[in-house]
Amino acid sequence: MVSLKIFFEKRVITLNDLPDNKPDKMPLPCKFGAAMAIMLCFIPVFGVLAPRSLSFLPGVIALIGFGGHWYIHKTRLQIDKATLLIAISTFGLALLSCIWAIDPADSLERSLKLIPIFLSAVLLISFVKAQGLRFAKLFAKLLIISVLAGALYNAIELISDGWIYDALRGVEYVEKENLSHLNRGVVVITLLLFSAFTALRFSYFVKPSINYAYWIGFIALTVIAFVFSDSQSAQLAFAVGLLAFVFFPANIKSSWRIFALILGAIILASPWIAQYLFALLPIYIGDIEWFQNSYSANRLEIWDFVARYALENPLYGFGIEATKAVEDFDTRMLYHEDTTVLHPHNFALQFWIEFGVIGALFISAVIYYLFHIASYLKAPAGKLALASILAYMSVAATGYGFWQGWYLGLMIVMAAYCVILNKLVEDKI
Repeated sequence: MVSLKIFFEKRVITLNDLPDNKPDKMPLPCKFGAAMAIMLCFIPVFGVLAPRSLSFLPGVIALIGFGGHWYIHKTRLQIDKATLLIAISTFGLALLSCIWAIDPADSLERSLKLIPIFLSAVLLISFVKAQGLRFAKLFAKLLIISVLAGALYNAIELISDGWIYDALRGVEYVEKENLSHLNRGVVVITLLLFSAFTALRFSYFVKPSINYAYWIGFIALTVIAFVFSDSQSAQLAFAVGLLAFVFFPANIKSSWRIFALILGAIILASPWIAQYLFALLPIYIGDIEWFQNSYSANRLEIWDFVARYALENPLYGFGIEATKAVEDFDTRMLYHEDTTVLHPHNFALQFWIEFGVIGALFISAVIYYLFHIASYLKAPAGKLALASILAYMSVAATGYGFWQGWYLGLMIVMAAYCVILNKLVEDKI
């Protein structure tokens, strides 16, 4: 008897279980699983069209997943303890920092805004961990198409100077010299490329020519994006992630531990590293176009004065979102022509100024814990996890504030994709 393995849990529904008058009807659990796979894999498209939607889309999908599972199976999904632990501890640190924050009211508001985001992470990771191999196979094939579509959209926008962007917003098109308003979309697709590469490598296509066509498409669109893009953060993130994706010795468990300790040491030393880099680099990189376009000297000066301010209270910092509450940083305004800044443009310094050495130790411990988990995965899945983490950290170390809702949402999506694609890797190897 032909059987249909449902996407949502391990049990099998055979045609004998279906109503006699509709023997060919797909069971509800199968329909629901397929619908969830479609919603999850098309997040990249929405992330390019409207990047800020990532602040709530993972949560909406997670709630639908949990609610649908309860409605269909009358049982609750098991909560993933690792994700719950990270979410609770991070929220606890943010909430505790309100006690000593420069602006307690603003810090409390930011802390409370983290609740739905962290809840999204817990529910979504718990949901995708409960899915089976058929779910992963369907998801992977659709993800390839989705990321490719997002990359194509980015390429068209970059080549046409944001013509579609203007048209969708009802703005008259004008030729632009700066396309930085498209950077978020470029970052979204760049950070999801490694998931798409893994999906393409382990998907099951009948004709090898289909695989070749997809690879050619990804390579061509990635080159176009990086040639025309103003997002140097995305370019750097892709380079860092690609090196890890290709060369990291994932089979050697000690390499994970050593690398995590190195990253932790850099985070702990970041206030002093930032000051040293600002004293050393601007005179050497000032005339190089790539560094000029990425405002590197500007970033270095921001890192310098944020680092020095953080060391004024090195134990526990100045509270979450402290940077924008400081009204007069000690700076000569050589490159950054203001004494204020919204965020440090570096996650390590952000944890230092907000939570002091306690925050630096905390984020280092989280990274070590994630590396520890990834070290037990099969090598391709481990490399995907590492490339995703490093690419995400790279952008967080040069670009956006750590607590931006859309960027946290992107982190949740990347983690969920790694969990799903790990099932394909385990089946293939």
